[in-house]
Amino acid sequence: ELIEVEHKLHWLADRLNQLEHLRHALLRHASHELKTPLASIKEGCSLLQENVVGPLNDSQKEVVSLLTGSTERLNLLIEQLLDYNLLLQQAKPVYQKTDTEQLFAEALKDNALAIGQHNSEVRLQVEVSSILVDPNLFRRIIDNLISNALAHGSMGRPIDIQFYQQRDMLILDVANRGQKIPLEMRKTL
Repeated sequence: ELIEVEHKLHWLADRLNQLEHLRHALLRHASHELKTPLASIKEGCSLLQENVVGPLNDSQKEVVSLLTGSTERLNLLIEQLLDYNLLLQQAKPVYQKTDTEQLFAEALKDNALAIGQHNSEVRLQVEVSSILVDPNLFRRIIDNLISNALAHGSMGRPIDIQFYQQRDMLILDVANRGQKIPLEMRKTL
């Protein structure tokens, strides 16, 4: 029985190594496949900004500016996907003093196109001026919460974002106006 268990353990170890190699290959392939169309989008935005295809009006310039910012953000996310291996290897976050108002302003600017399409107003209230945080990871949290608020909120209704301190805790509260989450689902969120 011990020999059989040893064989199974060796098989499991080999299988784990195979899966690890597949994961690395998938991440490399996915990042390459994402970067190719992103480069085309960035080039198109650059041509539009330089008025190569003709002059743009102010609204079009604003949209191109938002698209350019979004492509830069997507490029950063792709780079972070490549760094995902470090996270899986339990790399530690890089904490630094971060200006929260600037972080939220950048997040709202990068999400402005989606917010505008949703016809929503974002009411932002930041009461904590700076925090010690990994700004990339915290920014990802903000982006995900904004995205969820847009996806699950009613069109044209405001989204409230509050960041404040309560005793020894920092609280990030994002609220939308949409269908309420059923009580039975709340336990699993």
